[in-house]
Amino acid sequence: MPLRERPRLSEWLSAVGLILAFTQAASAQQGGFSAPLAPLGSWTAFCDEDGGCGLANASMRREPRASDPDGANAWVCVWLGPLGDADAVLSIQLETPAPAAAGPEAIVIESDAGPLGTAQRMDDGRHEITGAAVAEIAQRLREGRELLLREAEGGTVRERLSLRGFREGLAYALGKRAAPAPQVEIVPQPFQPVTRRVPAGLLELHRQWCSAWPWEADSARAYRLHDGSFLWTAMCARSAYNPVTLLATETRAGSVQPRQLASIVDHDTVGPGFTNLVVDASRGRIEDLFKMRGGNDCGTRRGWVWNGGRFVLASEHTMPNCFGAGHGQWLRMSATPVRGEPRPGRRPC
Repeated sequence: MPLRERPRLSEWLSAVGLILAFTQAASAQQGGFSAPLAPLGSWTAFCDEDGGCGLANASMRREPRASDPDGANAWVCVWLGPLGDADAVLSIQLETPAPAAAGPEAIVIESDAGPLGTAQRMDDGRHEITGAAVAEIAQRLREGRELLLREAEGGTVRERLSLRGFREGLAYALGKRAAPAPQVEIVPQPFQPVTRRVPAGLLELHRQWCSAWPWEADSARAYRLHDGSFLWTAMCARSAYNPVTLLATETRAGSVQPRQLASIVDHDTVGPGFTNLVVDASRGRIEDLFKMRGGNDCGTRRGWVWNGGRFVLASEHTMPNCFGAGHGQWLRMSATPVRGEPRPGRRPC
């Protein structure tokens, strides 16, 4: 359903849940695939666009409660990687991220059947196991009901985590894994902010997509792209923490079209409404952040880089549940190297 057919913005901008519905409607009309994201029991299986898949306990409540068997604070990520790739990792973050000089040196991982392996503390305070042992541990966990994290074999249990849904999540991840996709480094091309008369086509797009929000002339910004076209941004709707910006392209012939960009989470493409949009013309980059709540601990964030001909998806991360997660725990859906920027790290969540 086109956005202009939905209820007036003024009726729902104050409700975060309805802003989410707005964003989903904008992407669903593209008719693309569903994101490779599957909440199953206490675990969420996910895959990135490079063929790798894994599981994290992102579906588990983060505050322990006596009535909630899934209550836990430890964060566990089991990353299997693409088919034939040995860059697997099992990562554990305990209740409070420990500095390098604090916390146990090792964490013993157990299930109902006994010890499965030992994770060593890393410089950032997380504990990890890497390599082929990760796949073996994952296979053994699929038969268990509970995951135990001990400070030492036979020692104090730091956490008890439910394995409800792990078996189904592992089956999903194994079924979705693919051969590593070739990665082509993005070469960014900066673009130039310019002063330009607002085209009539942009006003018409604003009327169609932002019909309940008054046109704000001062919000319109133009950028000259290397292919001779212009990128336009204009305020589409304001809200407490998810303001929506309209993104459009003015062609060399003068016509104005809504701009939609690649996304893994939002059914192939997202736009032309972007939340918390940031334009960094000097780096040829635009970024979008959709917050499911004001705490900025859940939602979707992504960035695109202009390569001289199109905006290429450079990164996309999502956190489907709100529990105080840091951005380093968000699930990686896409990460492509960009020339001149630090290469994406291995950790997927």
